[in-house]
Amino acid sequence: MAQMQVIVNKLNRRRHPVTDFSDKSNVVEVLTKGHAFEAVGDIVNALGKWYVDKEGYCVWAGGVDNNFDIQVLSSATAKWTFDEVSMGWIHKSRDEGGLGIVDLWNRMGVRGENVNLLILDTGITKNDSQFRRNGLSSIKANLCIEELQIRPEDISGHGTNSASIIGATGNHKEGETDNVFCGIAPESNLYIIKFAGSYYANPDKFLSGLKLINSSWPIDIVSISFYFPGLATASELFKSKIKETSIVLSALHHPDTPGISFSNDQYPAAFENVIPVASSLKTLHELYEPCELMNAENKKNWVFPGDDIKVLDRLGRYTSAGQTSIATPVGAGVMALFLSYMKLKKIAITKHSVNTLIELMTNTSDFPVSFPGMDKKICFCNPLAAFEQFNNYFKSPS
Repeated sequence: MAQMQVIVNKLNRRRHPVTDFSDKSNVVEVLTKGHAFEAVGDIVNALGKWYVDKEGYCVWAGGVDNNFDIQVLSSATAKWTFDEVSMGWIHKSRDEGGLGIVDLWNRMGVRGENVNLLILDTGITKNDSQFRRNGLSSIKANLCIEELQIRPEDISGHGTNSASIIGATGNHKEGETDNVFCGIAPESNLYIIKFAGSYYANPDKFLSGLKLINSSWPIDIVSISFYFPGLATASELFKSKIKETSIVLSALHHPDTPGISFSNDQYPAAFENVIPVASSLKTLHELYEPCELMNAENKKNWVFPGDDIKVLDRLGRYTSAGQTSIATPVGAGVMALFLSYMKLKKIAITKHSVNTLIELMTNTSDFPVSFPGMDKKICFCNPLAAFEQFNNYFKSPS
């Protein structure tokens, strides 16, 4: 069928596919990065595609590549490696229980270069040392609504949590290790608007924040980690401020009552062309309950990790955060890598190409849970699987 090469640090060779990566009961061998083998068939299950080798054993397709002209990797040639100090568990490979962020860097050859993200939140830390590259700040704008000007910096840490998981640069002096943190897209640029002073958002202040968006900013992605019902009046203003090729992700609601429910009135996640984001546990395919999902006909609920995610606090120190407030910027950071790769490969960023990317991310997701009326509306995003399909699609753009 095809010659394959392992492109992650470790990849389990199994007797048959599993539905949970933590299940090691049928592992026959651990393959290492650079190992080559011939695939003679494939199998698809809830975790995506698996390749079958000549001896009948299976390996997960997200850990291998047959497209060596894009990025040939081995243990000796991988440009970036996982670092326990400056990175969190989501940076690890899928086979090691992570989301595969470092593997994405190496497969794509990018870490967010030339991508601009707008973060509407509680501001950002005054300690910007972790948001600098080559002596220059990656924060290209930092605005605060008039009502909160008395304390324009981030006083709750919520905004810094979001900004750091996306774009903290890992900047540090030689020998310095304390609180050095590297986000998902450390080469990206950040545009910050503070419209909330705490974890609780005020709809009127959100409107004030939207008015601060400069329509000339080259925004590629928008991350909003707040939810508040009854703000449909902001939809048209939001649409007028954000270009049609921007990818917008917004957090879904975590209600106080246990269980999973469905709603269509949580804004701004309900805005047109905004992707609602729920959060998963470390298993990557279990929802972080409670959660309020959208069942609207035109909406898919993306799910990204929101469990014990390593971030920076308002003083620029290590902490952990979770739920949809963090799952949303995790998703934004992942999408920044895809857009950065598109720019590197000179794939035009148009409404069509962006919609295709969103569709590929949705269609390659894992769907291990089912709720009445929610068939394939809960999408546990699998970025490595999406990238495999992305390359297949854009080899010869139609």
